[in-house]
Amino acid sequence: MGCLTRYKFVIGVSVAGSGVILWYIYNKYFKTPLVCCFDKCLYKDITNNNTLIAENYSPEVHIQLGDKETSNEYSLKDLVKHSVGRFKTKNARKPTGIVIGDEECYDVFQEIIDPVIKDLHAVNCFRRYESVRFKDCDWRKIKAGRIVNKNVLSIVLSTSRNIAGCRFPCSLSNEERVEIAKELVAVLNCLPAHLHGAYTRLCNLSGRRQDKLGLSQDYGLSRTIGPSPLPCVPENRPQLSHTNLNLFEKWNSPDGRVLWWTENRKCKVFINFLDHIKFVISNTNGDLRQAVREYMEILAEVEQILKRKQHKEFAWSSKYGYLTSDLTDVGTGLHIEVKIRFKMVHKTEFFNRLMVTKQLNCSQCVDEKNTDTFIITNKNLIGTTEVDIIQQVVDGITLLLETDKRLSRGEETKDIMP
Repeated sequence: MGCLTRYKFVIGVSVAGSGVILWYIYNKYFKTPLVCCFDKCLYKDITNNNTLIAENYSPEVHIQLGDKETSNEYSLKDLVKHSVGRFKTKNARKPTGIVIGDEECYDVFQEIIDPVIKDLHAVNCFRRYESVRFKDCDWRKIKAGRIVNKNVLSIVLSTSRNIAGCRFPCSLSNEERVEIAKELVAVLNCLPAHLHGAYTRLCNLSGRRQDKLGLSQDYGLSRTIGPSPLPCVPENRPQLSHTNLNLFEKWNSPDGRVLWWTENRKCKVFINFLDHIKFVISNTNGDLRQAVREYMEILAEVEQILKRKQHKEFAWSSKYGYLTSDLTDVGTGLHIEVKIRFKMVHKTEFFNRLMVTKQLNCSQCVDEKNTDTFIITNKNLIGTTEVDIIQQVVDGITLLLETDKRLSRGEETKDIMP
């Protein structure tokens, strides 16, 4: 028995030793090189770009996220695919370098998404709001807002939404995109009579028809303010050709992309462009309050019909707000753009101070002959409500116009210029 026991022991040790040796050889000469190659290649692709994700990326984050993917098989590689090799030049406004493929991405890749959002929106932490508080869209709470002034040339409000439980447009197949377009068009066709409209498919939208619909006046697609994940879209004019949506190979097809507009053409809805649905409300009479009312009304109607008819709702998180493909739009998604002409106030130090105080952005219209024309936009999108954002814009624009009027008349402004 003693000899047999020793014999079994020797065999056991030999087998175990052989297993250890084989495991070592496999990891050193077979498995490890593949992992290192993957890590190095993808890490280099992500960090070798002038993007916000490159600024916040590290080897530790890469190891943590490298093999993760959502239930729709949207991986880290898909998340950054569109930015690889595209953003080499250093610009003042860095693109995010990220396109979200579905709502799960915000949880699965939060280790890199959160730092990018914080840098992009200049927030230190995420405030969790109750659903009712965060979705405050009551236009009647807006104080004043009727900015009737010949120097206010146009007002545009835009926002983006995605349907909960569905993959976002960048990861949809043509068939899925067509199906979502049918559902959303059916919802829009159920709007009240005063919001009735018409629609056309992207493949049928010629340049002449774009001009006829007044699309050249809508800054909602051009993204003149803030980083954009669409590097090929010009800033001074929205181009709706499907070739400009070529972030991924499958985006080449215009199938399932639709433009819908109301009869007065003040409201336009873009289906399956960067997000499932994008609303753009335009106004040329300076009545921001009326534009806000139209914006909130159609948004509420679409959301209610979507729940009632399709039993679906917009993707929303108590941490981030509304979830979008572009991190620039996450939160409320509300972009307000006021095209305005000043005479004197933009030359004062007060102008820049007010931009900071009221959380506004300003860009000069380079396509205008008059160099005193600017586009004022809101800076805040996340951690606040639509009502708060609109009120900041209203207060800022009103104060700028009053100050500009007094300065042009040579009147005292100390009582309104802090």
